[in-house]
Amino acid sequence: MGIHIEIGDSITFRKSAALNQEGGEFGKGVVTGYWGDEQWPTVEFGGIDIYPVAPDEIVGFERPAVVVAT
Repeated sequence: MGIHIEIGDSITFRKSAALNQEGGEFGKGVVTGYWGDEQWPTVEFGGIDIYPVAPDEIVGFERPAVVVAT
């Protein structure tokens, strides 16, 4: 994907990969950490704490804006 996904980013992904099922529905979750040797991002999704999401299944992401007061 060419981008670095960080903890706190919100990602949109193909649910089929995260759930190991057929289908093309999408899910969305906030990255909570990384999983395995591949360091796939993990999200809290559908009441389950950790879903590893393969990088090629990520279809979009949003990074929260950082506001710096001066």
